[in-house]
Amino acid sequence: MKRKSASVRRAIARNSALRLALLAALSAAPAGARAGEVFGTISENNKPVPNESVSIRCDAGTSDTRSTDEFGSFRLFVGSEGPCKLTVRGLEGVTVQSYRSPQRYNLEIRKSGSNTSLQRR
Repeated sequence: MKRKSASVRRAIARNSALRLALLAALSAAPAGARAGEVFGTISENNKPVPNESVSIRCDAGTSDTRSTDEFGSFRLFVGSEGPCKLTVRGLEGVTVQSYRSPQRYNLEIRKSGSNTSLQRR
C-alpha cells in the first residue's frame, strides 16, 4: 500500500480537527438555546377554550404568543430557562417556570362575581 505524502496527512488532520471543533462548539451551545417548551390547556367552566391567544414572557426577555387549538391546548417556546408569566385574555399572568425539558401547565379562567382570573388547575 502506498504511503500518503506529508502534505496529504496534514490536510486530513486539519480537516479532522475542524470537524471536531465544530462538533464541540455545537455540543456546548448555551442551555437557553435548547430551553423553554411550555404546554398545557386553557379551560373555562370545565370546557376547553378554543382559538384563545396565550402569551408567555420570561424574565430573560424571551417571549412567544400562539392560539389554543380546538381542544384548548397550547404549546409555547422560549429560548431561556427561568421564571415566566403566562397571560390569557389580558388577565393577570400566572407565574410558570421554563426548563430544558417541556413543562405542562393546565389553566382555568374563573369568574367570581364581576372578577375574572386565570389560575392553575
